Amino acid sequence: MPTEPKTLLSAEGESKTILLVDDDADVREFVGSLLQREGYRVLETSGGLEALHICARHEGPIHLLLTDVQMPDMTGPELVPRALAIRPHLPVLYMSAQSSEAFHALLKGQPAGPFIQKPFTPDALVKKVRDLLGAPE
Repeated sequence: MPTEPKTLLSAEGESKTILLVDDDADVREFVGSLLQREGYRVLETSGGLEALHICARHEGPIHLLLTDVQMPDMTGPELVPRALAIRPHLPVLYMSAQSSEAFHALLKGQPAGPFIQKPFTPDALVKKVRDLLGAPE
């Protein structure tokens, strides 16, 4: 019998919401399913333009932006300042198959945010997300 998913509650009493942005459907499915099993609400999109639309239109809070670095329509480092203009206090976690050094080179002077290199283990991603959002109670 399947178990009910755990739900991480924010101070407002609702589950924490993560905006997941990655152009690779397999990565979105893997990461989205993993985070949902951990109790997070996940909003998924394949690119920066749609992510900005979600930032502007989603009525509830978004507790974390989890974005790939390299995407066809807009890179993660291009997306983040635009998303922060809409939601100024949005925490960000970058993920990429590129090395940390290559990621920092793409930033072109922007402040770096937390970073996780692909491929990552489920435990490593969950730990990184919990470090940013807090552990479940």
